[in-house]
Amino acid sequence: MGSEFWDYCQESCIDIYYASVAHPKCNGQVERANGLILQGLKVRIFDPIKKYGAKCLQELPRVVWGLRMQRSRATGYSPFFMVYGSEAVLPSDIAFGALRIQNYDENEADATRCTDIDSAEEHRLTVSIQHARYEEQLRRYHDCNVHERDFNVDDLVLR
Repeated sequence: MGSEFWDYCQESCIDIYYASVAHPKCNGQVERANGLILQGLKVRIFDPIKKYGAKCLQELPRVVWGLRMQRSRATGYSPFFMVYGSEAVLPSDIAFGALRIQNYDENEADATRCTDIDSAEEHRLTVSIQHARYEEQLRRYHDCNVHERDFNVDDLVLR
C-alpha cells in the first residue's frame, strides 16, 4: 500500500474499496449464504440427548448439495442448473426410476448435452429478465411499506 501503488491507481482511474474477508458482515451475500448453511445444519444435527460435534462435518455436504439443488425465487432456476445448464440426476431419481432415467439413451445423451450447452445463453438471458422482475417487485413492496418521517430539532430518536 505504498505511494507508488496509490499513484498507479490514480493514473489508471482505479477506485479502491476496502473489504474485510474475516468479517462476513462486509458482504451481504456471503452472510446470507452462511446463514442458510447454518440453518440447514441446525435442523439436521441438533439432538439434545447426543453430542453432535462431529456430525456437523458429515451433514455439511448434504446441506450444501440441498442448497445447490433448490430453485431460487429470484431466478426460477437452481444454482446447479445455472452452472451446468441442466438439472442434476438425484439419487432418488435413480432409486425410484424417474421418467428421465427410464428414457435415458446413451446415443442421444451427447446430442442433448450439446443442445443444453447451446441454450445456456438463452437461459441466462431469461434468468436476468426474471431477476429484474423480482427486484422490481421487491422494490415496489418496500416502497409501499416505507412511510416518510420528518424529524425536527430536539426530537428524540433511537440510535
